[in-house]
Amino acid sequence: MAETQASAGRPVCRWLRPGDREAALILLSRDARANLLLVDLVSKLGQPQAPGEASVEIVGAWCGGELVGLAGLRPSIAIASGITPDVVEALLPHLESVGMGLVKSEAPAVDAR
Repeated sequence: MAETQASAGRPVCRWLRPGDREAALILLSRDARANLLLVDLVSKLGQPQAPGEASVEIVGAWCGGELVGLAGLRPSIAIASGITPDVVEALLPHLESVGMGLVKSEAPAVDAR
């Protein structure tokens, strides 16, 4: 996935990498209970997969150098709690690329479309 281009201060999206783990965990810790699934997925970034385990795919949204939101696309779809509508909008193209799945998120993020 190519990095989504920023325009007029809009978030830039790209795949999370193992080096992003700390920033992602800090963001998710703001509401760790609601983000428990994502905390687990982020913790697995860069780790060897167990046989038969699906790979972890997480896309993050940045404004400047700050991680402002993220969404897990595989093995489960999950959207970080408390993200703003502009971050949801930036993540939508990546979420729409997933053919189907259950969504774990707060209602406002799911109802954005």
